[in-house]
Amino acid sequence: MNKVSKKFPLEYGDSVSKSFRCEGMYCGDHPFREVGTTTVKVDADGAIVLAENDTIRNVRRVHTIDSYSICMDLDSAALDSAKLTLVIDERYEWYLPASQYPIIEDVTSTTFHDTEAIGTTRYACCNLPEEQVAYYITQEDEEDETGEQEGFSEEGQQVNDIIHYDVETEGKTIHLLYDLDEDATISTIVANHMGFLFIYNQWTQQAGQGYSVQIDCNGLRPGIYILYINVNGKVYSEKVTL
Repeated sequence: MNKVSKKFPLEYGDSVSKSFRCEGMYCGDHPFREVGTTTVKVDADGAIVLAENDTIRNVRRVHTIDSYSICMDLDSAALDSAKLTLVIDERYEWYLPASQYPIIEDVTSTTFHDTEAIGTTRYACCNLPEEQVAYYITQEDEEDETGEQEGFSEEGQQVNDIIHYDVETEGKTIHLLYDLDEDATISTIVANHMGFLFIYNQWTQQAGQGYSVQIDCNGLRPGIYILYINVNGKVYSEKVTL
């Protein structure tokens, strides 16, 4: 099964979700396999303000979630029994109407092993049309020695926790109880160790205490799942048994 991508032209509200399976060769001698789901949605439109009086209008935002398992081995025959690593990627991309290439990208990627998170990487980059680059670059945006404009990455930087939460399960319902130190955009994903995304929710919440959200998991088979929580770009995860 091929991995689903975007359909142009982008229209607000467009969405598609599909499972995929990819196989290939890493570095010429390591067979690998990826199996999971991709969900793509054009979830916002409007304008981007880069600086005072610097505005790009008629922009579409595309939110893509890739949830998949990956395995690798020296012998392709051993892939069926190889250990699985789960990856959840959240990608936001902003597009101009006449372009198939994003002008801004913001990506958060989290890797899990045995349902435990082992690392999260977040990066973002700005890819303005060539004729506009000089107009938007400031004195601080110096080029590196190769003459290429650098992006920026939050990998390794310490981000303070603005959420304080507990997770409880009752039957096939997950209860997320939380307090917020700041206003936040929160997204949650329920996925299994194979990388299949079953439930996705997103909402915004003002700073405050005593909040609760119920995630209905009726229809899912009994077993162990990963609850992925993204709060303003910082990722948390919990193992839940349903």
